[in-house]
Amino acid sequence: MILQSTVLKPYYRQNVGFYLLLYLLAFGFMRGEEHVKISGLVMSRLELLALVYLFWIAHVVKTSLFVNRTLSLPTHSFLRDFVFKNPLEQWKEFTTLQFYLNLPFISYGVFMLIIGIRNGDYFNVTVLGFLLLSLSIAPVLWLKYRFSNFLKTENASESKSWNLWPRTSHFWFLRYLLSREPFLFFSTKFFSFLIIMGLAMLYPTDDYDYRLIYLSAFFAGLGQFVIGKSYQQYIGEELWFTRNMAFSKGNLILGLLVNALIICAFELVLIFRYLPQDLGILDGLGACLLIFSFQFFWLTIGYLPGAFGETFSKRIYLMAAVFMLIVMYKVPVLILGGVLLLFGLFCLVRYYDLFELGLAEE
Repeated sequence: MILQSTVLKPYYRQNVGFYLLLYLLAFGFMRGEEHVKISGLVMSRLELLALVYLFWIAHVVKTSLFVNRTLSLPTHSFLRDFVFKNPLEQWKEFTTLQFYLNLPFISYGVFMLIIGIRNGDYFNVTVLGFLLLSLSIAPVLWLKYRFSNFLKTENASESKSWNLWPRTSHFWFLRYLLSREPFLFFSTKFFSFLIIMGLAMLYPTDDYDYRLIYLSAFFAGLGQFVIGKSYQQYIGEELWFTRNMAFSKGNLILGLLVNALIICAFELVLIFRYLPQDLGILDGLGACLLIFSFQFFWLTIGYLPGAFGETFSKRIYLMAAVFMLIVMYKVPVLILGGVLLLFGLFCLVRYYDLFELGLAEE
């Protein structure tokens, strides 16, 4: 199936870190019986079911936006001929694609249905069944419409200008995110909010002491991976004219440090908002440094040759696993933050001049 090879595989290849992180949070910190209890509670209360439905809608929007961006790429223009296939084959591929794109929440929804039936919550089971059905059918219909209007594109210049933010160069990337990638930006911030707040609430009941706060900073910083990918696209689309300008390395470094601080300011506020009272200010500053270092790292790593490719992603996952073990073994986060900052500086200084020309050594 052509859509599976051109859309589905690239989606999971680019988002494998996100799903591995969700898997770790769902099954690393929670046991099976806890999932059963939580699912039973959600199935017994419609307001909780509605909240879960909103999360699932967000996932459908996320996958649909990825499909839309993929179809807008010049390299995928050949897919416009897909509409000439047999209608039954089209519907089959659309349905299969959307099923696999949204399989994570569909599978958990089926698990919740089983728990609801076992507990006798038949009304809520019926409601959940309709909700899952709606989220399965709606994206298929949208996909059919999207392929039927393949050449219809939006004018990027008509996007919201976000005049609320200053027009200084330090806010250019933020304005770009809010105009071009608003869902990605806000979903990343929402993810950080859930991680930092959730692990802070676990702090009084867990044996991991202050490491939970560092883990929340670690996961929040790791989640900024997608922001780094957007920055690589941003400098290629919007800042190409700066390639021949004689900027000093000092100004470039300062600019990226300020950019990183602006982008991760929300997470830094959250750390101190949910910092447990019995932890000192140094613990909060250490967690903030880790998030800030990750943000700077993601903004500079795009200058490396082959950045965000498949091999690069595997190395990043390995690095993340090593860093998590280091945090668990109580290695000072100041060291981790320093390592990330130094490596980010190395990438910027060593590869900035070679980035566009592709002359950097492999």
